[in-house]
Amino acid sequence: MEYCVGETPVALTYTAPAGQQVLWGEDVDNITSTTAPVPTATAAGTKVYYLKLQDTTTVNQCISDDYDSITVKVYDNPTVAITTDNDTLCFGDVASMTAAPTTLTTYQWKKDGVDVTDSTNTHFSYTNDVTDTTDFVFSVAVTELHVVKSCSALDSVVVLAYPEIGAPTAVRGDTAICGPGTVTREVANGAHASTSLWYSKDTTVVHTGTIYTHNFTETDTLYVSSMNDFGCETPIANWTRIIVRVDSIPVVTLTADNNG
Repeated sequence: MEYCVGETPVALTYTAPAGQQVLWGEDVDNITSTTAPVPTATAAGTKVYYLKLQDTTTVNQCISDDYDSITVKVYDNPTVAITTDNDTLCFGDVASMTAAPTTLTTYQWKKDGVDVTDSTNTHFSYTNDVTDTTDFVFSVAVTELHVVKSCSALDSVVVLAYPEIGAPTAVRGDTAICGPGTVTREVANGAHASTSLWYSKDTTVVHTGTIYTHNFTETDTLYVSSMNDFGCETPIANWTRIIVRVDSIPVVTLTADNNG
């Protein structure tokens, strides 16, 4: 018989022929109990229980000279620990997880308690594709096979996944002014965002917030993205473009009139 540590063993059984009963003992020299022993599984190890048969149909109730035995083995449960390179994901990010040790019999990865199909290796990857902020519990169930008994263990990690950050909407967008001057432009944060970032043409951040005021001396193109509190940002392909055009002011050149 085999158990894993922590399981609840049942009383040993042995089928005696009619007219006989089983005597039990934990010592080969003391096989006298008529009560079947119940093994314990609090620690790994091997224990042998001995038994004899006693005739119950005669006055002498003779006991067999020979004996039989039942061996009970208790195995430690395997240990497993998940490591991950990323437990907070922006949209499209990948979390790579590894279960250690890598020498057990089987591995089964789960997402929120449900088996992930074709995920039975020591490594597992998840690509964030959520549409709303979500906490996922990723776990791995491992099994170590002994002679006939399999002992298992479970470890889990929580991964926080953020949805794609939407593009900001221009409230005060493209504009044109006559000559250099101060201009205020404004956007509304994109979906799932808490602020917006303003970039110059060379993708340098020049301002953070939804309203940007600047003194423009020449035509300039601004790019605006939105960002959440963790730092997830609008994909660059979706950034909002705002053009501020600075038109030249005509210069009037006066010449002397011929007054005759």
